[in-house]
Amino acid sequence: MRRTLTALVLFSATLYVLQSVPTREIAAVEINSVDGRTMVQWVQTSVDDFEAGELDRVVVEKTGDGGISLAQEEGRYCPQGVFVSAVRDMGISFNVLGSAWAAEKPMGTTIQMELRVSEDTRNWTDWSVVPPDEDGPGDEPLTHGNLLEVRPARYVQYRLTLATFEPIASPLVTEVHITALNTRDGPTVQEARAMIVPQEATSGVPQPRIISRKGWGANEAWATRDPVYRQPTHFVIHHTVTPNHPQDPVYIVRAIY
Repeated sequence: MRRTLTALVLFSATLYVLQSVPTREIAAVEINSVDGRTMVQWVQTSVDDFEAGELDRVVVEKTGDGGISLAQEEGRYCPQGVFVSAVRDMGISFNVLGSAWAAEKPMGTTIQMELRVSEDTRNWTDWSVVPPDEDGPGDEPLTHGNLLEVRPARYVQYRLTLATFEPIASPLVTEVHITALNTRDGPTVQEARAMIVPQEATSGVPQPRIISRKGWGANEAWATRDPVYRQPTHFVIHHTVTPNHPQDPVYIVRAIY
């Protein structure tokens, strides 16, 4: 997994705290499913999608396909505004969330994504800030957020905080993708260790212990690209920027895959 941004540029002023959030449930009509229980995606792109949420100092732009921008007061954009989506029933029990959003972000403006989940729409987790990944392809139209491990849940809600240092400029969010993943089904850590592929030593050099995709419980049908082999010239040791103490490491490995 690519290295993710570890800090966000925020206002020095205290963030506005919402006094209430919408809790009405919306039918899952914009959901795409891989196999009905492993991965489900919710996409919001239209005026109707955004108008179903709660707006505070933000407005729904009705030009084009729609979007969320800061409201204006006396011809100047508000310094900060908050959009809270409607509650979404994802249709499966999930334990990891992915997120991505398309946005225009002029210089001097910021966008913050937060997520929260619930099993029953009554008891909710706290809002979790989702740092954006800054190491993706430069031509990628979507900003991808870091994977978020959550307690088992069925419902999700996102919150966008838009802000500007320039009263003549506002960020504009035009598309939001929320992906719910159920990665609990599959081998445990102990079972994965038992699937280590034996390696023969080459020229007396010890070989690493390798657990294959199948050993981790990955769906190999998703790996459709043909393998490409190259003669290595150097190696870089990289790490994933995910929580250090996940409920179960294999959950995160399967989620990254």
